[in-house]
Amino acid sequence: MESKYLHTQKGNTMLIAMLIGICITGVSLGVAAMFIKKQAEEIPVLFTLIGISTITLLLACTYLFHSLTIEITNNELKFWFGPGVINKTVTLDEILSAKTIRTTIADGWGIHCHGNGCVYNVSGFDAVEVKLKNGKELCIGTDEPDTLTAAINSAIS
Repeated sequence: MESKYLHTQKGNTMLIAMLIGICITGVSLGVAAMFIKKQAEEIPVLFTLIGISTITLLLACTYLFHSLTIEITNNELKFWFGPGVINKTVTLDEILSAKTIRTTIADGWGIHCHGNGCVYNVSGFDAVEVKLKNGKELCIGTDEPDTLTAAINSAIS
């Protein structure tokens, strides 16, 4: 299927947030280990297991959310995070309109569903709001909002 639009945005915000989380976990683990007495040998093991689990989870999230790719084909709007494990496809027939918007810090990064739809983004505040014919909305983050908005509106007309 031929792409009418294809673009990948690197998730710099997500990468920085995950790196900070990994560093905080590592430092917290080290500090906790320094203050724990040898009287309770099982506690350092517990802290180590929690720390390793947390770091593993953050590394997995970094892998899954390191980028957001958006593609428009002849009949679909598709987007996926990182390697594509987390993805969404909407047929162009389902789309009513698209417009450029700005998200806020409250919208966060990643996937956040609320009220009438979901926000999908990895970095920055630029996005495209896609209104669906069923009344739902998708908010897709991008570093080229005007180009994506034009591509969606062109594809649905």
